[in-house]
Parts: sequence; C-alpha cells; structure tokens
Amino acid sequence: MVTEDNTTIKTYDQDMWATLGDMKMPVDPSLRLLDALHERWVFFLSSLPEQAWSRTAFHPERGEITLDDLLETYSEHGENHTRQITDLRARRGW
Repeated sequence: MVTEDNTTIKTYDQDMWATLGDMKMPVDPSLRLLDALHERWVFFLSSLPEQAWSRTAFHPERGEITLDDLLETYSEHGENHTRQITDLRARRGW
C-alpha cells in the first residue's frame, strides 16, 4: 500500500488457517513474534510522511481503504483480542 498504487489486499480464510499444525505450538513463540512485529511497525509507521496516510488500496471485503483506515482497523482488532483474552482470564480465574 505504501509502495504500490491502489494495490489489492489479499484476504485469507482464518478458520482454515487455524487448522494448520503450528496452532499446536506453545503461545510464547507467537507472543515474541508479535512483540518484534509491533516494534518494527511502530518504527516503520512513525517514519512515513503525512501524505502516505491517504494512500489507498482495494480490500475485497471493504472496498477502497486508506492506510489511515487500515491502521484504525488493526488497532481496534488488537484491542478486541486483548479484551477477549483478559475476559477469558477473568472468567477462568487464570
């Protein structure tokens, strides 16, 4: 999206993805990977010029979106996952 004009974002079937073998791994490697990915994203996104935030891409399920829209969507997505995890911990007493 940052390097291509109005690119198409590839979607995937999350239910099928969840059936793959790595789903049986302990959670720690995934959490380390997520921490590293977030560190890179913060650095990358902080380095973008202001005009980059209005660049567009085509999302097959949402239509045309901007980089700013995408960041908001994934920020909310992460917050929802955090809420689901903390709610589950509270219900189960972990």
